[in-house]
Amino acid sequence: MAKKASAKMDLTSMSDVTFMLVIFFVICTEIASQEIAQLELPSTIKSVVDDAPKPERLVINIVRYDDAAAVQNGDKPGAGYVSIRAEPYDFKRNKDKLVKLLRLEAFNANGKKLKPEEDGASPREVILRADRGVNYEYFQKLIQLCALDQQVRIYKLQIAIKKVNE
Repeated sequence: MAKKASAKMDLTSMSDVTFMLVIFFVICTEIASQEIAQLELPSTIKSVVDDAPKPERLVINIVRYDDAAAVQNGDKPGAGYVSIRAEPYDFKRNKDKLVKLLRLEAFNANGKKLKPEEDGASPREVILRADRGVNYEYFQKLIQLCALDQQVRIYKLQIAIKKVNE
């Protein structure tokens, strides 16, 4: 009598690939969510929706310190700090690190070098997101760092706001 052929499949490889895909998507989701901090954005009645943001656009958040923590650090209530890719940069304590990062980011995006504009300015677009409770002086300091530092020269600035339903 002839032996029947076995139709068993080894699914170990398939489960390995599936597990690797799950890990990949979890990591990608985590990286994408670090760029946008949870902020209470200022609101407006009229605004333009940014439907197609460029992948090389840099997102800079200005996050408000808790008022008690701000006073304890010697700041006034409404003090804030800059957050880029979930890395905090305080204007008083590590401004030099922030300036170095902005100089690097001005002409590099996603691992590739960007060509300067004709006038030598950065071609990089930046969106500024500031918590509505942050004092304006922190927003002003960041704009000055982007525009006035001769090695940064980021002029393409956009401001994120929340549209109020009419």
